Amino acid sequence: QEVVAQLQQCETENRKVAGLQSTHLAYVIYTSGSTGKPKGVMIEHHSLVNRINWMDSEYGSCSDDCILQKTPFSFDVSVWEFFWPLLTGAKLLLAKPEGHKDPIYLSDLINQYAVTKLHFVPSMLSNMLSFGELQKCKTIRQVFCSGEALLAQQVNDFYALETGAILHNLYGPTEASIDVSYWDSFCSTLGDCIPIGKAIDNTQLFVLDSNKELIPFGGVGELYIGGVGLARGYLNRPELTEERFVAHPFSSELDKSKGYSRLYKTGDLARYLPDGNLEYIGRIDDQVKIRGFRIELGEIEAQLSDFESVSACLVLVADSEEQQKQLIAYLIPHGEIQDENEWLSTIKSSLQASLPDYMVPSAFVVMAQWPLTPNGKIDRKALAGADVAIMQSQYVAPKTALEVTLVEIVAELLNLESDKVSTTANFFELGGHSLSAVRLVAMIKTQCQIELTLKSVFEAPTIAQLAELL
Repeated sequence: QEVVAQLQQCETENRKVAGLQSTHLAYVIYTSGSTGKPKGVMIEHHSLVNRINWMDSEYGSCSDDCILQKTPFSFDVSVWEFFWPLLTGAKLLLAKPEGHKDPIYLSDLINQYAVTKLHFVPSMLSNMLSFGELQKCKTIRQVFCSGEALLAQQVNDFYALETGAILHNLYGPTEASIDVSYWDSFCSTLGDCIPIGKAIDNTQLFVLDSNKELIPFGGVGELYIGGVGLARGYLNRPELTEERFVAHPFSSELDKSKGYSRLYKTGDLARYLPDGNLEYIGRIDDQVKIRGFRIELGEIEAQLSDFESVSACLVLVADSEEQQKQLIAYLIPHGEIQDENEWLSTIKSSLQASLPDYMVPSAFVVMAQWPLTPNGKIDRKALAGADVAIMQSQYVAPKTALEVTLVEIVAELLNLESDKVSTTANFFELGGHSLSAVRLVAMIKTQCQIELTLKSVFEAPTIAQLAELL
């Protein structure tokens, strides 16, 4: 009710102005960002039009195209998925709710309707590649990635499919109308890092130090964004708006008249490469202190990404029982690993040779795929929550063949070790959610030849209860 009242207030203010104007609100999207507290980002019509016009002039769209809309509308990528085809006459194909997380469903949909353009968050792209579904999709011409850092291994795996499609890396915060930079993977030599590229039309990108002074090429600093794409600010959050949308230190009076009067302070670390492209380094708030040493988690992830056998990686910080912070590395292997212990030992030894000991993770967890948020990004809370749930539940081993099968299904589905999954553990406390519950029902049907309703999983959430029900 509070949000509705706020939006009605904005609408009332708009109506006070005679006629419709390009500075009226196009949409408000709530984003938690790095603070975890939702804030409404107000985007005006001219900002959205600039973003859509740039995309169409750069990549083109026509009546022969079929663009798949699969991103939840709480994520601003959905905005261009909706409006690009509507403005250019392309076919707009709507995926079912939660369908963006199911590789098999997506590949069937792409083939059935001859989809030509679509978007993947990099972690979802990894899932599509690991399931082997993307190579079946021969009609795709362009794949756009954004929302997370794109890894070199993901790009290599994509082009190894030889589908003829081109992969584009886009970057941008919600506060700057979806995307502000782009990099096309076919247009330069692929190195260890994947750039976020160069600015889109009517957009400025600056790498600044703590005094808002320009940093020379190659130096790491905070990325600031200027241009017509900047949001009006945060809905009913004037203090936060003033903190994040700052005065433009390099703007002339003429520039200000064109809309270049402010910069958005992203909180992202970046640097300019020799070819003029930007490289994303990580979040400023990803800096942690271990034993008094300040560490960039992105630096550790960059080292792990250098291994050809690592398809994707993530480093998080966890507190042990002694309240000491520990680094945990989550790894998705590239291809089949014959000896997991030997593989992890090799990686750890290499890190010990190239990094200070306080930057070497204390634990390594091998994943089959990432748990995902509703927006398709990596669900970091689920990664940590699954370990906590396993440790906190008293382990009870499976007693029947059916319980053994269910343990194996749950472990595979939630990327857990089967010998740590107790038959008394709650499926949802282990990291399950409504979408994975749907897949659980499907896997039980396939492996046990018994049909369950989704409601049954919620009523009998432990393996012991499910086994009894079956």
